[in-house]
Amino acid sequence: MISDSKNVRLIALSVSKQKSTNESKAPQVAGQEPFVAGADTMIDRVVADIPDAERGFTMIFSAMPFPGYQYQLDWRREEGGGNWNYSAALGTEGRLCPALLRYFSEAPKQIYLQTKARG
Repeated sequence: MISDSKNVRLIALSVSKQKSTNESKAPQVAGQEPFVAGADTMIDRVVADIPDAERGFTMIFSAMPFPGYQYQLDWRREEGGGNWNYSAALGTEGRLCPALLRYFSEAPKQIYLQTKARG
């Protein structure tokens, strides 16, 4: 779901944590490639308090701050088609896969993020 309101574009994804053939639990978005290189660890941390997050959760993100956002990811660099982002709140960085460009025309300098239980 994509919502544009007052110049704030909100993108809500239903995310599932599925086991792949190598038995990892990397989160995947509707059949897309998994989050990689630290982003899966970041997601594990931001959903730690969501009941049954293993069965799925909702992730809302935007290049603009929005009411209720919980985390800010700051763009660091492009590498191999993906983009590395840093979260000061989590004290870590992760690489977002090239599928990010399905939602943005270019990698935003900041991504504001909220996670919550499905529903």
